[in-house]
Amino acid sequence: MSCTRELLASAGLGNGARQGWPLWFRGIARLPSVAVSSLGLLSPVTAVLLGWGLLGQAMTGVSVVGTLVVLASILGVQWAMSRAVLPAVR
Repeated sequence: MSCTRELLASAGLGNGARQGWPLWFRGIARLPSVAVSSLGLLSPVTAVLLGWGLLGQAMTGVSVVGTLVVLASILGVQWAMSRAVLPAVR
């Protein structure tokens, strides 16, 4: 019975990846390279937050600070990009 559950879980993950990759590549083809590189930083942050929220994993002070630093850097890059693009458009 356990094997069936594991196979179904693997099939579900494979299905999610099969649907997610085309969306990822379609999205990055339309975004500036700076935005795409910033999105890569969200993967470990997402893993930490999902582990904490769904699996009850402990977040230490270091992981909280690291998560906040990564999010602040992504926001900073996006803010700087929006400031740099707006004057060129006007």
